Amino acid sequence: MKTRRNLSRVLALCLTLLMTLGLFGTSAFAINPDAKGTITVDGVEDGVTVSAYRLMDVKVNANGQPQEPVYTWVDTVANWVRTNFSAYIGADSHNSVQAAFSTASANDLATFYDKLAAAIKTTANPPIITAAGTRTGSGNIENLTMGNYLILIENGMKVYRPSAVNLVPEWRDNQWKMSDATVEVKSSEPTITKTVKAPGTGNGLNADNANIGDTVTFDI
Repeated sequence: MKTRRNLSRVLALCLTLLMTLGLFGTSAFAINPDAKGTITVDGVEDGVTVSAYRLMDVKVNANGQPQEPVYTWVDTVANWVRTNFSAYIGADSHNSVQAAFSTASANDLATFYDKLAAAIKTTANPPIITAAGTRTGSGNIENLTMGNYLILIENGMKVYRPSAVNLVPEWRDNQWKMSDATVEVKSSEPTITKTVKAPGTGNGLNADNANIGDTVTFDI
């Protein structure tokens, strides 16, 4: 599953950052903590609302050195994770992402992201988390800080799966540079079932013998 593979890649990268910077310890190997990136979203309808929610932070200090714990849940999401998936978050105030999350099965991760997406869409006062960036239809969401993001699509005719994507620095041209990311959103056509009720009864029974002029009620 792409979500799990991406997360494992980021956690491995965090370890690489720690080892590299700990080994060299010079500004030449520093990461710009203010670096911004772009997420390109493909495969959605025109007119839908595309939102990027930052779920996790990559901890880098002002000197461009990674801090322990390197990967943490953002504060607003941390409260929800601690209540609903306590194994995925540290017990301390650092909100650290636990190994149980990075090693979770594809099905468990899908359940986690589905439930979080539902909570984000239905909890308004106060919201679990606000979008870090939005756009209409396919295209770029720009000026995003480092971290792990959840992409949600609303107001479309299709049903879109939540998608997780990472914005992390990569080693290029002998320095750490902020990378951009592309996510191909998965969707499906909604299914509609129409049941005919018996004329005049309203009891939900199927009726194949309605006559011309009868009022027929449908459940959709």
